[in-house]
Amino acid sequence: MINRMYVIYDSASDSYNLPFYFINSNMARRSAIDLLQEDNAISRHPADFTLFEVGNFDPQTGEGMFYETPIRFINFHELAATLPDLPREEAA
Repeated sequence: MINRMYVIYDSASDSYNLPFYFINSNMARRSAIDLLQEDNAISRHPADFTLFEVGNFDPQTGEGMFYETPIRFINFHELAATLPDLPREEAA
């Protein structure tokens, strides 16, 4: 089964994290929601973070393919605004 490859971009550090993998976009969205419900930099500063889909990976062959251009999948600030009972980041 082909997995989708994702990275999280941090605008405060202008950097991407190491890739991680999900079998579909629903799993990636669920993981993003989980991150917003935990105490971490993403939940404290959701406006700084964006989840991108960057390619595919086949765990049976070990072959991967990066997209020419990353696909913006989730902006954590926008996702947080749709979720009930999450603390909201205060405006600066």
